[in-house]
Amino acid sequence: MLMRYLDQEYPRASTAERAAFARLLECADPELQEMFLGTQAAPDPEMESVARKIRAGAPDHD
Repeated sequence: MLMRYLDQEYPRASTAERAAFARLLECADPELQEMFLGTQAAPDPEMESVARKIRAGAPDHD
């Protein structure tokens, strides 16, 4: 999930989005799992936007 985001989205991401991605990576693994599965919202709207992009690119996404 993260590699697809890094390959396809991160290169064209704004400075603010890149900062939100960095903040996501500071979260504990269980929190990241919940955010990437969509069972828990990210702590702020910018982080949630990045988490949604990561979820949208997941191979099993409908």
